[in-house]
Amino acid sequence: MFTCSSPKSWQVWVIEMKRNWKILAVDDEPGVLYAIERVLGSQYQVLTCESALESIELAKSKRPDIAIVDVRMPQMDGFDLMGALLSTDPSMKVILMTGSIHESDQKLARAIRERAFYYITKPFDRDVLLALVERCAEIKGLELADQLHTEFLRRQLASASAFQHSMLPSNRESLDGFEIRAMYHPCEHVAGDYYDYAVCGDGALSVLIADVVGHGASAAMLTAVVKSSFHRSRRDCYSPRCIVKNLVEDIAAFEADQFVTTFCATLRREKHEIEYVNAGHVDGLIVGPDSSIQRLAATGPFVSSLVRDRDWEVRTEEWPPDSQLLLHTDGVTEAWHQEEMYGDERLETAIRASHTRHDELLSYVYNSVIQHLAGKPPSDDLTLLNVWSK
Repeated sequence: MFTCSSPKSWQVWVIEMKRNWKILAVDDEPGVLYAIERVLGSQYQVLTCESALESIELAKSKRPDIAIVDVRMPQMDGFDLMGALLSTDPSMKVILMTGSIHESDQKLARAIRERAFYYITKPFDRDVLLALVERCAEIKGLELADQLHTEFLRRQLASASAFQHSMLPSNRESLDGFEIRAMYHPCEHVAGDYYDYAVCGDGALSVLIADVVGHGASAAMLTAVVKSSFHRSRRDCYSPRCIVKNLVEDIAAFEADQFVTTFCATLRREKHEIEYVNAGHVDGLIVGPDSSIQRLAATGPFVSSLVRDRDWEVRTEEWPPDSQLLLHTDGVTEAWHQEEMYGDERLETAIRASHTRHDELLSYVYNSVIQHLAGKPPSDDLTLLNVWSK
């Protein structure tokens, strides 16, 4: 396949590729093949063949871009040959030829139905044949440009996805007496969800989960801002108030429709407490060893450039021994199947079904969501974060 090191218009590609393109001419009359070669040979690589069956093998080995095929041949008619050629390369353009001007309209209709590019009569006009092949070249150029652009976008998305994954910490970690598990499922190549964590010292751990409005490339770029805001709070021991304050400052340059919900918390193992800020995010959950569930509701609105002067309330709750902190994004509870949302009730049922087995909690919840979707891909990113103390 033709490739280029810099973007070019499809017209330029056509010009550069013309001498590399192959045209297969199939007719049991040598004189017709000679005429085709004389008309096209100065601009294209012309392959000729008098046998329909042999032309199929020739097409497999030489991979022609365009085929000019006679309708009436002794071994196989042109329609069957066209089908065989297109089975080897669906992108091949086929021009059918007939030796009679009295061929029925049914054959012309059949040629159109069976994806012939055009249907001409012999003896053909030189300029008509040249114009047809040139038109085929233009269409091939457009198709190639589309393929190259699609491949370019695919590589860019793959690169962006790899970069975003590299921003995330490990989904399984043991830190300073804490166990951390995460599950991250973007609904597209890149996502608007983000999670992070860091040791604060003195038996404390800071955790964060965030959800940028929307999903896809634009949301993914904003997750980098969330990461920067979180780690910029290191000098303030990752306090929840400081994390949100930094995020407010960092998002101030963005439009008002670009906003973030986030839940950030400091877990103190020795004091058995959680200090947190919930900025417009779904409730955090303290899951007790007896399967009790305590909700940590919002303490302020989501973060956007419209609320830069807002001060989010910081709350402190007891974190009983052997309890877990479960955080998630709204892609979990708002997973839809037909007219029914997954919702909080199913989430709590899945949590209790895990029998509070720490290592299995996330998989129980995630599998429950996937089962609810019944084979339908999620329409939003799914992220879960679970933390407990040893």
